[in-house]
Formats: sequence, C-alpha cells, structure tokens
Amino acid sequence: MNPTSALTTLLNIRPRWTAVSAWNELRRRCPELEPDFRYGVFPNDLSLAAGELNDADFSGSSLPKMNFRCARLANANFTKADLRGADLSAADLTNADFRSADLRAVDFRGAILTGVNFGATPTGTQAIQRHLTHQPLPPEGSDLSHAELRGAHLERVSLSQLRLNGAVLVNAKLSESALSAAELRGADLSGAILNRTDLTNADCSHADFSGADLRGAHLIGTSLIAADMSGAQLGGSVMGWTSLSGSKLTFARDIQTVQHLGPSIIDIETLEHCFRESTESTTSKLRVGTTAMTTFLRGVGVPENILELARNKAFSAHRAASFISYSSNDLDFVKKLHADLQDEGVRCWYAPEALKAGADIRTRIVEAIRGHARVIVVLSEASIKSEWVKFEVRTALVSRLSVKWRADVLR
Repeated sequence: MNPTSALTTLLNIRPRWTAVSAWNELRRRCPELEPDFRYGVFPNDLSLAAGELNDADFSGSSLPKMNFRCARLANANFTKADLRGADLSAADLTNADFRSADLRAVDFRGAILTGVNFGATPTGTQAIQRHLTHQPLPPEGSDLSHAELRGAHLERVSLSQLRLNGAVLVNAKLSESALSAAELRGADLSGAILNRTDLTNADCSHADFSGADLRGAHLIGTSLIAADMSGAQLGGSVMGWTSLSGSKLTFARDIQTVQHLGPSIIDIETLEHCFRESTESTTSKLRVGTTAMTTFLRGVGVPENILELARNKAFSAHRAASFISYSSNDLDFVKKLHADLQDEGVRCWYAPEALKAGADIRTRIVEAIRGHARVIVVLSEASIKSEWVKFEVRTALVSRLSVKWRADVLR
C-alpha cells in the first residue's frame, strides 16, 4: 500500500477521530513509511491533533482550519499549502518548511519552531535595490497575516519578506532573527524580545512595540510610521533612513544611545509631540527626558534651530495651559467650554479626558494642577458644594497659580 492510498484508507475510517490513532499505529509498525500528502484535500471534520507526522509532505495541500494541535511535524513540508486558520499550537515544527504557504490567522502558540523556514531571504542585491528605490520587493515569503504567535520561540529564524500584517507576537522571542523586508503593518509586538533582530527595510507602520526589547536591533530603512514605541528598549539599536513620522517615542528607554548610520525621516508634529510629552513629566524627569530626546533627534538629523523651536513651543504651550476645575454635574457645559477654548488656541485640560483607569486620582490631579499655568473654576451650585473643586482650588492656591473665576451661573 503506498502512502497516498494509506491516507485514503484512513480518511474512510469512521468515526473520524479514530483515523489519527490508526495512522499513529501504522507509523509505529512501519517506521519507513513516508507520509506523502502532496496536493491533498482534507475534509473539514478531520483532526490531525497529536498525529505522528514527522517528515510528512503536505506541499500544495488544502488544510484550512486543520487541527494539528500537539502533532509531531518535525521536518514536515508545507510549501505552498493552504493553512488558513489552522491550529498548530503546541506542535513540534522543528525544521518544518512553510515557504510560500498561506498562514493567515494560524495559531502557533506554544509550538516548537526551531529551524523553521518561513520564506526566502532576499539577496544582497535585492535588499540594496529596495533601499535605494524605496520600493517593496515582490512578496516571496509565507503569509502569516493575523497569525497567533503569542510567546512563540523564533530565535535566529529567517522571517525575511514574510507578511505578518496584524499578527499577534506579544512576548514573542525573536532575538537575532531575520525580519528584513517583512510586512508587519499593525502587528502587535508589545513585550517582544527583538534584541539584535534584523528589521532592515521592514514595514512596521502602525505596529505596537510598546515595552519591546529592541536593543541592538537593525532598524535601517524601517518604516515605523505611527508605530507605538513607548517603553521600548532601544539601547544600541541602529537607525538610518528610518521613517519615524507619527511614531510614539514617549518614554522609549535608552533612546539617546541609538546609533545613526544616516539621517531619518520625522515630521514636525511628531517632533513637537516628543517634547510635549516630556513636559508632562515631573521636573526631574523632564530634564533627563528632554536631554535624551534631544540627543536622539540630533542623530536623526534635525537641525539645531528646529530642535530649539520645537522645545520652546512644546514647553510654552504646556506651561500656558489651563486646568478646568468643575463639578461632574456640569460636564456638558465643561465639554463645550473646553471645545471653545481649544478652537481659540487655548490649551486646556479637564480630568475625565486625561485620567487613566486605575490611576491614583488625587495624585494625578495635584500633578496636573501644578503642571499648568492657571486653573479655571466653573462656578455653579453643584461646584460650590463639591469637595473635589475645593481641593483643586486649595491646591492651585498653594501652588501660587493664577486662578480664573468664571462667573457663569449654571442652572
């Protein structure tokens, strides 16, 4: 019986759940059997969970939503296979080949991915050509868009040119892996370990790198447009011709130690935002944060006069801002007041808009009042009786801020 007819026999077994156990017994008795499933079409009600499928050839097969959970698939060949939505969680995929496979929304949680091949690495000529022309290479790797790779071990794996758009890579281990020219648009890499990872020419626009470890990572020619880099460790990472427009660099760690091989791209709004966010810290943090950010932006290539202008504008705008003290009963009025002041160019802030869930409200209110030049008190019958408003006014007076009393009586 050849391998293909053996599979046909197994597929005819009823109920379906006994097919895998029968196959595993066959593999045990005939270890020389080579499971050749090339271009196979598998029924939706078949599960290959816990299957003994080492060295299996699934190239070109149709396997959407297939259950491979806990299967042994070392050295398996999945080239050009359709695995959309498949469950490969906790499977042993050592040295498996996924080149040109459709891996959208695949679940790889807990899988062993040592030595896995997800796609072709671009030649040096291709990489240089893409960098010089700023054009993406034709996609040659697998499609892992929206794949679940949370916590996956992908150290030293070649993921170059893969499509990982929207993939979940939270806390994934990607140290020293190759992600050059990969598509990571909107991917969630929060908390991921990416130290010494090659992200050269990768498209990481709108990706979430918050809290990620990017120490020593190569970010040359990388698109970080609108990416969230807050809290990311950037010590010793390498940039040059990197797109930073719209990226959130707030509180990025060791940002002053980034190595710059050439200028990068940053827009004026992002530049001002970098300094504006820094001014919302305490005075001591402000000095350190501003110095680190200035060092980084000099490396990006921002001229000194533009840096000075952005620093002064951000600091002046913050110190000239107003804190609105009010009773929650007057929220509708406050929203209109806030909108009108903003339209007139007056920077203002009120608690519900900025306070984060779970924060120490009293401490945050004190910091907010002390960080603004004036307090606008909205007087009403409700606010006069409000202990919060009284507390905010006392805090403002102790801080010797200008207190503006608005005489409108709300009914």
